[in-house]
This record gives sequence, C-alpha cells and structure tokens, in this order.
Amino acid sequence: MTDHDQAVNRISNVINGMVSQGMRAEDIANHFYPGNAESMRADNIPKILRDATVKAKRTARTEAAAREDAIVEQTFKVNNVKYFNWIIEPGACQKCTLLAMSGPYKVGDEDSPRVPESSHPNCRCRRMSISVERGDKNRIGDNKVDFDFIDSDEFKSKFDNLTDDPKVNQQLRKYAIAMLTHRTGTDGEDSYIFDSAGNVVNKSFGNSNKLEVSVSSERVKELISEYGRGTMIGMHNHPTNVPPTGSDYTASGFRGYSFGIVVTHDGNIYKYSHGNRPFHQHLFDKNVEDIIKNGYTDDVERAYNETVKKLEGYGIKCEKL
Repeated sequence: MTDHDQAVNRISNVINGMVSQGMRAEDIANHFYPGNAESMRADNIPKILRDATVKAKRTARTEAAAREDAIVEQTFKVNNVKYFNWIIEPGACQKCTLLAMSGPYKVGDEDSPRVPESSHPNCRCRRMSISVERGDKNRIGDNKVDFDFIDSDEFKSKFDNLTDDPKVNQQLRKYAIAMLTHRTGTDGEDSYIFDSAGNVVNKSFGNSNKLEVSVSSERVKELISEYGRGTMIGMHNHPTNVPPTGSDYTASGFRGYSFGIVVTHDGNIYKYSHGNRPFHQHLFDKNVEDIIKNGYTDDVERAYNETVKKLEGYGIKCEKL
C-alpha cells in the first residue's frame, strides 16, 4: 500500500469516527480544513493553495455527508421509520429545493433520494424522519362511489370548462370516471398525467388500501424534458374526499404541472395549481390541522379552504368545480 493510500485510509477512518460521534459533515470538513477562501485570501495564502484547500474541504464534506447519510439510513431501519423529509439549508440550490418540496419519501425505496448521490457534491442537506405518513388523516364520508351521481349530467358538466379544448375536457372526464370505477370502496389512488392535447403520458397505481400514489423523480425529469414545465395536467383521486393536500401542491410544482385535478369519491372535482414561491407540504398540512383543532372539526373542507387563503402569498390556488 502506498503512502497516499495509507493517508486516505487514515482520513477515512477519522471521518467514520467523527460521524459515529454525531459530528455533522460541515463540522468535519472544518476540522480538517479550517477557514475558507476569504479568510485565506486575507492571510495572503497563494491562490494555488487556496484552491487546493477549498477543493479538499469540499471533498471531505461530501465524503462525510455520505457516511452520515448511511448512518441515518441504518437508524431509520432500526427504528422502523417509514417516511422521511429532505431538509435543506438556507440558500439551497434549486435541485435540493425541489427535492424538499416533493417529499415525504419512503425509506428504502429505490426512487427515494440520498445525500449526496441524489443531489450534488458538497451538499449540506440531510434527511429527517417523520411520524405521519401523509397529510390525509382527515376524511369526509366514506370511500364508496355513488355511480348514479357519476353518471349524471351534473357530474359530467363539472369538466366542461377545465380547459378551452372540449376534447381535452372529455378525456379528463373519461379517466376521472375510470379512476372512481377502479377505486370505489378502497383507499387506493390512481394517477394520470396528460400533455396539453389530453394524451396520457404517465399513469401510476398505488396499493389498493394505502393513501398514496407516486411518480419517480427520474420519470418526472423525463416528462419535463419531453413536454416542458407548465404544459402537463396531473389528475388523481382522493378516497378521503378531502381537497388537495400539501403534498399535492408541492408535487404539482416539482412535476411542472399547468394545473392539477383531484377527483373525490363523493363526486367533487378540485382544480388546483402551485405558485412561484416554494413551500414545504407540512406547512400546508399543519395549518389544516391547527384550523380543525380550533373549531372546524365538523367542517374539514372549510379548514382546507381557509388554509389556501392563509397561504395565498405562496401563489397556490384551488377551485371547487
């Protein structure tokens, strides 16, 4: 083994020890390489040494972050954690901000992001466990579909003005009925993504009795690359019969929807859209819970409407058709 290899192994062992002691990646990088480019410049350290030190510090931080994340993953599994959020630092890049917006993620899922392999070198983000799987604890009525109403002109007319194209509206109505037919009496969710002409470009189906349906981050990247942001329409069902939740707004932003549609099992249709200002889904869901606790226990839908008004500064919109 060369001297270089021995030095690398020693540094690697030191990093592992520091991570095991609970030190964060940033602290470890500062331990090996204190100071920054600005302080070294002030000390008249030559540029070639400054650049080498900054690069080495970045590498140390990246390696430490990977080790730290591996321990986090082990901790999740030991404690039977099912879901986690992607936590960003102030001034986080767009990629990491989008990762934070599109959570929560399932532990152990191959599509769930990891630090730093899913983000970038020198990433300061971390993963944090959450105890609530989704913001869908609330429920209005049951999950059985009234097909007499679904077959009525009243229900069908809800789709007439979703877009300016009657053919697109007809296509959306067709798949909304298909979702309700497939999922009646269950808590399963289906998801369809349409292009601007109403063609199905992606479809996903969740488990029959689990309130979730997902689209992988890689698939989202492919869709945005092919169709562009702001052109696609997303639609899924809510067996709980509640309006769009925090995760729906953040997913809309992450996937670049023109707008989203929630079809509830009691026959309501909600058209919603994200704004230009990102926010974490739990900000929305916590506001809903707080409003319900403060007097809206018998009017869950109103709690969601009040939350949309409260967070209108983020640009989110929701319309019940």
